[in-house]
Amino acid sequence: MKKLSVEFPLKESNENPCIVLSGSFHNVEAMNFKNDLLNFLKQCESNCIIDITAVKYMDLTALNALIIAQKEILNKGRKLIIKTDTENPIFELLDLTKFDRHLNLKIAA
Repeated sequence: MKKLSVEFPLKESNENPCIVLSGSFHNVEAMNFKNDLLNFLKQCESNCIIDITAVKYMDLTALNALIIAQKEILNKGRKLIIKTDTENPIFELLDLTKFDRHLNLKIAA
């Protein structure tokens, strides 16, 4: 399984920053990502997008990281948008666990 790859935007522009994830998103990688993401969100002054369309595997630790990040950014009056598509196996996981009701999902065309 391909390890998690994370691409944070180099610097903030007028648009919402987009963080792109790909590979396998679980355990230690999820905890490290959560810490990096929370540090990024502290400095971010706008809504934020996390693109998970290229993530092929995600466990509950990774889902927890997304929920915690969403709570953090909501406390600052902004939104965290999770970009995925219906063909991605992660979309089915989010639907089955009902996390799709708690995360702000944007379905890619």
